[in-house]
Amino acid sequence: MLVNISKKIKSDHHIQRKEEGFIAYFNNHNETNVINLNIKNTDYLSVEEHISFILVKHPDIKIIFVTNSRVSKVAQYIELVNREDILLIGYDFIKENIEYLEKGIIDFLICEKPQEQAYRGIMTLYQHLTFAVDIQKNYFMPIDIITKENYQFYRN
Repeated sequence: MLVNISKKIKSDHHIQRKEEGFIAYFNNHNETNVINLNIKNTDYLSVEEHISFILVKHPDIKIIFVTNSRVSKVAQYIELVNREDILLIGYDFIKENIEYLEKGIIDFLICEKPQEQAYRGIMTLYQHLTFAVDIQKNYFMPIDIITKENYQFYRN
């Protein structure tokens, strides 16, 4: 299951790109039964209501991928209903997510090093304006996969 939790899902381009990539991967591997859930109210009770409804309707769900940092709200519900059989993946190395990662509720956090992204962008602009250095159209940044076993050593 793919879960988007955002008040502005249609205008959050990063969420849309993550969703497209996720669905493309499963389509390319002949897995077409991906359930897509968009939750526009970001409070916990709304998340609980939507996740609960889907898990009752589809009790065989084994993986939930949350496309942003609100994965802790899904983790809170997963812990409440004691669904240890669900693999939970989300984004961002923030306090709320780390707590559920430590407990083993969140299995993987994907981190994109936002400070490094900002630094690279500002340095590129500076070098272009100051030294007339050509700007690279694309600059690929590594992502980090954080687990319960390695989070203590991670520097964001």
